[in-house]
Formats: sequence, structure tokens, C-alpha cells
Amino acid sequence: MNKEHKFLRLVLSAALAFLIGAGYVLTSANAATNQALMNAPKASESPKATPTKTADSQEVIALSAINKAQKSKGCNFDLLAESDASSPGKCTILIVGDSLGNNLAYGMQRQLEANPAIDLVIRSKSSTGLSNSWFYNWPKEIKPFINQSDPDLVIVMLGTNDHQNMKIDGSVAEFASKKWNAKYEDEATKMITQSINSGAYVMWVGLPVMQSSYFASYMAVLNERSSKAVSENVGASFVPTWDLMADNRGKYRDWAKVNGRNQKIRGTDGIHFTWVGQNVLATHVISEMQDIFNVKIKSKGKMTFN
Repeated sequence: MNKEHKFLRLVLSAALAFLIGAGYVLTSANAATNQALMNAPKASESPKATPTKTADSQEVIALSAINKAQKSKGCNFDLLAESDASSPGKCTILIVGDSLGNNLAYGMQRQLEANPAIDLVIRSKSSTGLSNSWFYNWPKEIKPFINQSDPDLVIVMLGTNDHQNMKIDGSVAEFASKKWNAKYEDEATKMITQSINSGAYVMWVGLPVMQSSYFASYMAVLNERSSKAVSENVGASFVPTWDLMADNRGKYRDWAKVNGRNQKIRGTDGIHFTWVGQNVLATHVISEMQDIFNVKIKSKGKMTFN
């Protein structure tokens, strides 16, 4: 009987130690996530790598090189333009990302039908991201897409699958840890620099508010990481969507007034967009394109939204 009691005590002690350890790891991960969330930029504070009249001379040189590549193909996207907006000309836009990237792409596809000179190439892939390169390696996979389409603008929207640990140099880095953050930014930078080096501008579309408060906090962390990578690359712009899709209290909403009617904009999973929501997202991104690149774009089915 004593042996049985001793064995039982050992089992219970091991289980207790495991639970305490698991609780510590979870608490540490949550603390890192919460700290990153506190530091995450608000949509109005999110950086846009758009040069001003006081832009550094090296930035102007870099942007001039991109503009030259654009003009040689007949595209009028121009981050340096100070004159009145012009027609976009003949341009190719490459969209990459996850299933939210597809949501954006479908909305843009419908709205850009009025612009036959704009070629929209959709290469988003569901279930992908930057923290699961074992499944799909975006810094590697984007290269042939760039080579094949020769884009003037690369639009990126991803992150909904990136709340997971990463294996870095043989060890596991926890989500939102210092090592994880650095690796994520590096992966984003690889996508950005490949695009810019090909002669394309980059628009990185931020993630929207989510129904689950926990999931939303993870998405805020990812917005912080991707916007930081964007801010360090001349020719790239970060386009926030968080406040756009939130209510006046900054909270998630399923419904919004679109074109004067109350309409459902988010899917039943609290993550993706409905047909109307896709169009709202596309309207926002196209509007940002016009402002950033000083062009006028005809939009079919443009949404008024509040």
C-alpha cells in the first residue's frame, strides 16, 4: 500500500509541475503579446513610407529609379509627384497574401473592371503566412510571381495564420517574443525588398479588427511588426484597416452603413469579409492608391461607408 501511495504522490507531483510550467509559459506568452499590443500603432499612427518634399536625397534617388522603371512600361504610379493627379496608364498590380488577401483581391477585381489598362494578377493563397514557411515560404514563392507578372505595384495582405511559434536556428521562438518579432520583420522585409528591387512599389494592407478579442490582440501584434518592416523600406507604404472596420468605440462590428443601407460586412467566422465587405475594403485600398501614387482610378461599384 505504501508503494502505491508513493507512486501516486510521484504522479500527482509530476502533473502539478507540468501544470505550473504550462501556466508559466502561457503567462509569459500572454505577457509578450499584451506588451506588443500596448505598443501596437493605432490605425491613424501607422506609418506610410511616403516621401515628402524634405525626403532624404538617397530616398529620392531610390524612388526615382522605381519611377523610371514604371514609366518605361507606361505606368504612372509616382510617389514623388507634386502635380495634379493623372490617369494610371498601363499598370500591373500583383496581389499576394492569405485568404484575406483573396478577399481584397476579389473586391478589387470587381471595382477595377472599369480600368482595362490595369492588369490585376491574383496570387494569394489560403492558410499561408510568414510564420509557417514549412508549409508555404512567401519570400521564396513571391520571386517567380514577380518575374512572371513584372508588376508596377505589389499589394500584400496576410497574417491571419501567423499566430504561431516559429522554429529559428534549431529552437522554438514563442509568438511575439523578441526573437520571433525580429524573424517576422525579416521575412516581411524579404518580400518587400524583392518587390522594390524589381521596380515595383509595395502596399502592405494591415489586418482589420477581429471578433475575438484574443485573436484581435494577436492581429495587432502582427500589424506592429509588418508596419515596422514597411517603414524601413523606401517605396513601401502601410495601409491600415483597423479603424475602418471598427465601430466608433474601436470594437468589431458585423454590420455597417454602406451606400446608405445597413449591410453585413464581415463573415460568420468573425475574420473574413462578405461580398459587400470585400468591396468596402477594395474601395479603401483603391482610394489609398490614388492618394499615395497621385493617380485617378475609375472604380466600378465604389462604396460609401460609415
